[in-house]
Amino acid sequence: MNNFDGTKLQLEKWHLESELEQKGIEAEEQGNIPLAIEHYENVVALGAELPVSYMNLCGIYRKKKRYDDEIRIALAYREIFDKNDNKSYKAYNWADKDLYEVEQLKNNNSIDPDGYMELEEYLYATSYPSSNGLKPPEILMLYYASTYKTSNNKFQKFWFSEYGIRNPNEVLTALFNGGFIRIATIEESLSTLKLAELKDICFKLNLKTKGKKDDLINSICQYSDRTVLNTLVTDRTYALTDLGKEELSTNQYVPFLHKSQNIYGVDIWWANKKIYEYPNMSFRDILWGELNRQSLDAMKEIAEINYYSYILNRISMCNFCIEMDKNYLTAFKLLCEAIYYDVNANTYGRWAYQKRVSGSEEVDVLTCMNIPIKLLKKVQSGLNYNQDKWFEEVISEFSSYKLLDKYRAIITNTDLAGIITALTFDDVSASVNVKKVCKSILENFDIQGYDIPEYEVPKEYFEIQL
Repeated sequence: MNNFDGTKLQLEKWHLESELEQKGIEAEEQGNIPLAIEHYENVVALGAELPVSYMNLCGIYRKKKRYDDEIRIALAYREIFDKNDNKSYKAYNWADKDLYEVEQLKNNNSIDPDGYMELEEYLYATSYPSSNGLKPPEILMLYYASTYKTSNNKFQKFWFSEYGIRNPNEVLTALFNGGFIRIATIEESLSTLKLAELKDICFKLNLKTKGKKDDLINSICQYSDRTVLNTLVTDRTYALTDLGKEELSTNQYVPFLHKSQNIYGVDIWWANKKIYEYPNMSFRDILWGELNRQSLDAMKEIAEINYYSYILNRISMCNFCIEMDKNYLTAFKLLCEAIYYDVNANTYGRWAYQKRVSGSEEVDVLTCMNIPIKLLKKVQSGLNYNQDKWFEEVISEFSSYKLLDKYRAIITNTDLAGIITALTFDDVSASVNVKKVCKSILENFDIQGYDIPEYEVPKEYFEIQL
């Protein structure tokens, strides 16, 4: 057995699990329910982390009123997330919701067997309110309030798909009645209008229509006849009251995770529960503790499987240091570590996969390196290193890392630092060297070969680095 047998076996298991789930889905779509049950049950027996199989199987058992089987599958699903606490609280609580519903059915309580409560509605209903009585989706509505008008709004789909709010207007009305938001002034409402709308108002007021948005707003606001302005600026927006500002400031975790939950692997529901459980801890400390816990789990996977989880964790920690602490030096160290291991351990696997799928010999090895250029530029901007200093520090960081014996470095530290520097500073003069290095890497792939299984990189692996 070679050094990659463990990795290959794990990949084969993942492929088998995915294949079984797909067969179950196809059988269910074709109306072959017994065969669908067989495939889904095999997925469950393997302990696979494939939510669709568990959810679909529970749905089948509910329609057949096999409630004990539904409970068995829901408990199996929850057990998986007990062992993998880094998964989203939202996914974990699907099992709780399902168990709640099926117990109601078994006890002959009034619930339509075919009318499921959406998971997001369940999470909304069971989430913990703030000290002012607002639940996470309502706090998020405060964050968006200034973008909505007092009538004729078009709301984003995420209000229901992610937070279980069927009627966002009702939430806005409740926040207004509760003193968290108010109707914005003319000046505040103007800032939400598009440039063309502002020009139209200026034209009707015989004001200059040329200029930047702020210039037009200032010109309109200086118009003396407020009655005329009220007739022209009819689409008023909402604005936060002092109470609303205080509520949003106290619960910044809500908009923060709404915008970046894909980066940290947790969601608003998870944070809401943790903040309730640890009232004396800041959200910053709770999230950093979770990332450290994920780091320990990822370290265990390196020898058994590969560096993927560890690299993702380092990228998450890097983002945390930037967004939460403005600690660009630590972010730099974490990012260098992620790039070093990713490029050396995973480039060949991505290259081999792309080569086979595309059927082309001309696969761009630089793309397969998957270097997060935007994140590099953000860190460099925070540190304000010049190009020479950046290059020297990157090499210094790389010198402290060592690959596991089963991996072989595909590039020297100096060459990798050169590529990173060229990409960070958009150094056109270095582009020839980059091409030369990439050509050398390809020659090594073809001549020496690497005993690394090819694989398709999960979609979320790329998303986290944006």
